[in-house]
Amino acid sequence: FQLQPDVQQLVSAALTDPAKETSAERSAFLFEALSQTNIPQWPPRWIEALAHGLRHSSLAIRLQAVRIVGQRQISDFDDLLLRLGEDAQATSELRLEALRAVGPRRPKFPGGAIEFLLEQLVPSASPLGRLAAGEVLGRAELADTDAKALLVLLPGNTLVSPSVLLPALL
Repeated sequence: FQLQPDVQQLVSAALTDPAKETSAERSAFLFEALSQTNIPQWPPRWIEALAHGLRHSSLAIRLQAVRIVGQRQISDFDDLLLRLGEDAQATSELRLEALRAVGPRRPKFPGGAIEFLLEQLVPSASPLGRLAAGEVLGRAELADTDAKALLVLLPGNTLVSPSVLLPALL
């Protein structure tokens, strides 16, 4: 189905055309289908559908769109992902996913994103959040002050392995 222009247009229209009134559940299903495609170059209409998904009111759809961007390494949305990573109004899960998606291409995060990631390493944070923050921080380019702040958090942190964070400290 993925190579058929008519199908590509139908999926795109369902995800972007307000007149279609596609339910959040159906949109989530369509984004899941898109995440399973294997064509090397996505058609522009699917990139547009991702843009809509990143701005969707449903958190589940926004998360799915962010994960697809990360999975496919689509650089068109890097600035938006960095803003999401700094957005204190967004959920921690969305912020972590956005930074995880953009990190391989843009490992130098703004200060607010680094501060957020460091906050996720405290023992009271969720274990999955701590692991994800450690993974993202391990690939980040840290300023000296951020590296020092990270080193302060390492002792006693039994969940995140120092070997995961080592590349960011070198």
